[in-house]
Amino acid sequence: MSAIFKEVPFGSLIQWWIDPKTYRPAQITVFDSDCVSRMRFLYDSVNVPLPAGNFAVPKLGGGLPPVPEFLDADYTNRFVNLSDGSDGNMTIGYGKKGPKGTSGGGFIMDGY
Repeated sequence: MSAIFKEVPFGSLIQWWIDPKTYRPAQITVFDSDCVSRMRFLYDSVNVPLPAGNFAVPKLGGGLPPVPEFLDADYTNRFVNLSDGSDGNMTIGYGKKGPKGTSGGGFIMDGY
């Protein structure tokens, strides 16, 4: 049986189900090599204004964030480096640079 499994082709199929009365998507089914995913669309109302409060920026409690530490002669600049992952590697780096070198931290997700 393991030899048969190795011969199974890799691929996927996306199937759209459209409601014939409304022409709206009813379901999208994705058949993948190792799983099936379904997204169903339920319409409670259509073309109805949404409350503006649903899009308001949430109010943060607990005061303001702490003030960043003062940069001295050893570290003169702050940096933030972001990579969106289009090259296969998503990264976020942050810290400070100066005559003393670089100090910081970050996150790297290789080959997601």
